[in-house]
Amino acid sequence: PRILWQRIRTIHKEKLSDHDLFMQARNRETPEIKFNKLLNRDSFHDKGELKVLLIDPPGTQKGLNIGLAYLASAMKADGLTNLEILDLNNICPGIAKEKIFQLIEKKSYDVIGYSVKTPTYNAVIDLSKETKQHFPDIIHIAGGPHVTLNYKEFLTENSHFDYGVTG
Repeated sequence: PRILWQRIRTIHKEKLSDHDLFMQARNRETPEIKFNKLLNRDSFHDKGELKVLLIDPPGTQKGLNIGLAYLASAMKADGLTNLEILDLNNICPGIAKEKIFQLIEKKSYDVIGYSVKTPTYNAVIDLSKETKQHFPDIIHIAGGPHVTLNYKEFLTENSHFDYGVTG
């Protein structure tokens, strides 16, 4: 009923595709729209402060990455305001690497942190290796359950990470 009401209400104003109408009725945006908002937002307050990007990689386990949420909250409580989270699993799935590189270049991050779960290991390694090749001066940090359980093996096999965080 809500969608039908929306269709009747908008039929005289403009032509919308069914997809646009459903998105509007559900008050949802496409992953590309959400990513572009992050790309175009100038969210950094202190230009001299460390700029950090935390990445939740694409995977099959949907839902909030509570580890990144806790980490971001603790970092902000400690005074770090130039912090953003790129959720490639839930909010921006399917975003091309070139777009991610465009974001990193535009925002000039100093640090990129990756959440590594065993099911997302391959996605993290693939993205982080290419990111390190494009941006060798950015500090790359890996953390999460997989790193905590296999930190020695993980860092030995993945020397492109500058640091690994356990716990």
